[in-house]
Amino acid sequence: MDEGRNISEVSFGFWHQLVSKKQKFLWPDLVGAFPQMPGRHQTPNSDLVGSLRLSRNRIGHHHRIWSVDIGAKQREILKLAGYIDLELALWIKDSSRVYEVLSRRPVA
Repeated sequence: MDEGRNISEVSFGFWHQLVSKKQKFLWPDLVGAFPQMPGRHQTPNSDLVGSLRLSRNRIGHHHRIWSVDIGAKQREILKLAGYIDLELALWIKDSSRVYEVLSRRPVA
């Protein structure tokens, strides 16, 4: 088995559960994975991952997202990535086409 695939094949639901408020006993060991997060509180991180998971599931299951503020979701992604590594957040921002695509959408 290719050990490098283990983490990449874990579902987003797994990661959400790992940082969820239900797993408070794990948080002291996990908080170090988010060195740029202000404070050491679990709730903001858990809420952010949960919000992104719901959005990912809506998109993945082909639900309507017309009313979703995609720009806000992109900012959530950048915020979470920034908690992990500021350079990661910058790389995602520089590599992403979300804002470019949003700027070309029809205005109602």
